[in-house]
Amino acid sequence: MTDRDVEVRLSEAIRHAAPDRLEQILAQCNQEGAVKPMNEHVRKPMKRWKIWAGAAAAAILLAVGLWGYNANYGVDSIIGIDVNPSVELRINRGEEVVKATALNDDANIILGDMDLKGVDLDVAVNAIIGSMLKNGYIDELANSVLVSVENSNASRGAALQQRLTAEIEQLLAASSISGAVLSQTITDDHQLQQLAKSYGISVGKAALIQNILQQDATGMWTFAGLAALSINDLNLLSASQQNQLQGVSSVGTASSGAYIGEDAAKAAALADAGVSESETSMLWVEMDYDDGRMVYEVEFYVGRVEYDYEIDAASGNIVSRDIDREAEYYQNANPSANSNYIGEDRAESIALNAAGLTASQVTNLRVWIDYEDDFYENDSYEVEFCYGGFEYDYEIDAVTGEIISWDKDYDDGYHYQHQGNNGSSANNGNNGNNGNNANNGNNAGGAVISASEAQNIALSAAGLTASQVMGMHTELDRDDGRTLYEIEFRSGRIEYNYDIDATTGAVISYDIDYDD
Repeated sequence: MTDRDVEVRLSEAIRHAAPDRLEQILAQCNQEGAVKPMNEHVRKPMKRWKIWAGAAAAAILLAVGLWGYNANYGVDSIIGIDVNPSVELRINRGEEVVKATALNDDANIILGDMDLKGVDLDVAVNAIIGSMLKNGYIDELANSVLVSVENSNASRGAALQQRLTAEIEQLLAASSISGAVLSQTITDDHQLQQLAKSYGISVGKAALIQNILQQDATGMWTFAGLAALSINDLNLLSASQQNQLQGVSSVGTASSGAYIGEDAAKAAALADAGVSESETSMLWVEMDYDDGRMVYEVEFYVGRVEYDYEIDAASGNIVSRDIDREAEYYQNANPSANSNYIGEDRAESIALNAAGLTASQVTNLRVWIDYEDDFYENDSYEVEFCYGGFEYDYEIDAVTGEIISWDKDYDDGYHYQHQGNNGSSANNGNNGNNGNNANNGNNAGGAVISASEAQNIALSAAGLTASQVMGMHTELDRDDGRTLYEIEFRSGRIEYNYDIDATTGAVISYDIDYDD
């Protein structure tokens, strides 16, 4: 019914409310058909109650007409049903469909030649879900459905959302499918409408994607990338990342049957690396989306070597691999199992003997293995320590124990700390009164805090305890005219770097990075 139709009906109603009684009045006056001349026309005032009565009657008739129009044709709620097909239903207050719209090509297949106008909402939803099942858009491999409700009345919208979720879950169960239903209430948002229009998706799907992006800790996903995914894939990604989506209710578990699964992805990565699971540490698997495809991220350590794999979630093919043989490693990683290596203790002893020193004489002693390639050839041990104002660096062959190279450098920080200490030699290292230790407090720069104190300051700034971190490394250095501690450590996949003023204990700078 058009606005013009409403006006015509209202006009008719008002005309009938005031009937034509001219013939009856003339008959009573015996003047039917005659005209009586009058010299003066006297108009009697209409009684005020009649005026108000007429106006009230017209207003009532108009209100009734408008109520009837809105009840039958006005849009009260907008319902979005998304799988990959996206269908939008506009319903009136009586929950009858005013308009059904296919928002993409797949949805045109779903609606087909169905005419849902005037159909009850429950019947329309039943028909749409049935068509999605019939056309293979919902099955045991992809079982997720998104329901979005837009209504100016929040409580009515929430009730409708809850009811439709239960109905769809029952419809899927009747077809022997354990469904996963995501549901949300949305508002009339201009930004969401623009995003939906730009990417050719529903407003409901745009709202879900925006919600997922807000919870993405890596910052690697984009709206454009996620817009190309089905609701089931979006549900899988959100579950894998353990996202807590705001304002989204979830019933059931998204099916991963279309993909190889975490166990198969893990097996593919281990087979390529040539190791067994028992040889690894910190092994984890996570579903991800990268470069237009669903993938499994597989990461693990073998000794001090970090392996990163991307496995195609559909085919099981290796998309990418990265093997990083770092000198710095997690302290709780398993040591290298290569029986041909001389070991850290032997490498340390070789370096100290070459320098003519003992472990008790040196400071900042560090030993680690440096992997040169993927085949454990030419690997070496790096040995560092400080003594008498100099820093020693040795490279020891990991198999033969041969000294490949060595270096002895002047330690600027050490000499700065010892200048003005009553003339003691920078190299004697034996004068307790004159400050051979950087922590004795007799240097020109003022008392220097200990390494453990600097570590505690950095941990406190990071809000962590020593038991929560790994790979702690502390080094005393001189930078920009002051002495400072450079402190590095990791917690989970986060790397922390702090510069602590060695005199005051103040945090000079810090950097917190996600280790990707």
